[in-house]
Amino acid sequence: MEKLHFMNYIWSDCILVESDGLYALVDTGEVNHLNKTLAYLDYLGVKNLEFVYVSHFHYDHYSGSEAILKTYNVKKFFIQEYSGCDGDDGSGNKQPGLDDEYHFDANYQFKKILELAKKKCEVAEIVSDNTTGIECGKFKFKAFRTRNYVRQAYEDKDAYCYHQCLLSENGNSSPLYANVNGKNIFLGSDIADYDAGIEYLSYVNLKIAKELGCQMDIYKVPHHGTSGCNTKEALAIYKPKHAIITNSYWYLERWTTIKDLMEANKDCKILTTERKYLIYTIPVDGDIKVDMISYDELYNRK
Repeated sequence: MEKLHFMNYIWSDCILVESDGLYALVDTGEVNHLNKTLAYLDYLGVKNLEFVYVSHFHYDHYSGSEAILKTYNVKKFFIQEYSGCDGDDGSGNKQPGLDDEYHFDANYQFKKILELAKKKCEVAEIVSDNTTGIECGKFKFKAFRTRNYVRQAYEDKDAYCYHQCLLSENGNSSPLYANVNGKNIFLGSDIADYDAGIEYLSYVNLKIAKELGCQMDIYKVPHHGTSGCNTKEALAIYKPKHAIITNSYWYLERWTTIKDLMEANKDCKILTTERKYLIYTIPVDGDIKVDMISYDELYNRK
């Protein structure tokens, strides 16, 4: 049986992939909420992970990695390269001109995690155009945006940010796509869908939507559903049947994300990870089934 489990987080991504008794993780969430991930994996009896995939080097996506690598037997570890020239503080808050101390520390954390993975895993590599093997049972993921675009822009003499630390590390987000049991799945990381002033950083989601050209049965809304995460043009292609937003309804009130999703598909089933873990069962035949469990219920069932 194939399932996707979304951890009970706000402003943080951690997705457990399950297929025929095998497990993997897409992003590792924020370390401050790690207890929720460990409790859930313990509840399921997870000991081994086919892979861990870190979509970009922001705290809310990577910082659980060290504990995950130390706690579980991880076969493969993939991580998107850190640019070392970003202009936010690692949690996504814009702070143009961050000092060298921040970048030194972030580089240290990146290298520390990668070196640990090389000691613990059969495969440990930086995501690139040649990356393959992001697989767990029937899930065979294709990675998009596998280059270090933030570093590229920093070194681009024609870019407004040439040799200036102005961009967010979200520009390096590497989302995943898979077709499982005839169902299309897109895990959008923190990609953007607006004019970023640089062609290769602009309308990223729309470009991917045009390349895929299909309706999404499961759509993990990029960047926690914030403004600029998906244009109406991209959603007109995706027409999501199920949309997952790793945020709270309170935050989403200030943006049009839910309205835009409903306009793209009036039958779209939209859920957030604010209150409960979300479990999507993907059958060979029939419709996707959704179950939910709270952190408190988790302990009562053990």
